[in-house]
Amino acid sequence: MASLWEILDVTNLTYDYDHPAAFNKADSRYGPPSLWYGWARTGGFSGGANIAGQGNCNVWSSSSVTDYGVAVRLTNTWESPPNEIANWWDATSFSCNTLAPVWCVGEFYNVNLPLIIKP
Repeated sequence: MASLWEILDVTNLTYDYDHPAAFNKADSRYGPPSLWYGWARTGGFSGGANIAGQGNCNVWSSSSVTDYGVAVRLTNTWESPPNEIANWWDATSFSCNTLAPVWCVGEFYNVNLPLIIKP
């Protein structure tokens, strides 16, 4: 699961649109979809507060309806809605018993080939 700080600047990322779990929309093409929430790590202390950016389902160990975690999405409103982060991310709190996808990050283009020595 990615921290918001790892995915905040989408210009440095390549969306893995071919991955079987990737979610795409009609106009997302090779990029990530907008208006689609996914869980994201806060990078903070353990907590379950109903405050976007603070709750993290007690470091993602809780599935209680009384604990909360943060979910973020790329906004499809290019104006200034409330809770907007850096002009393109929108954050909200969801109860920890909510089933939702996660934002992930990895080095998918780093290919390591085995070394083969010919006699």
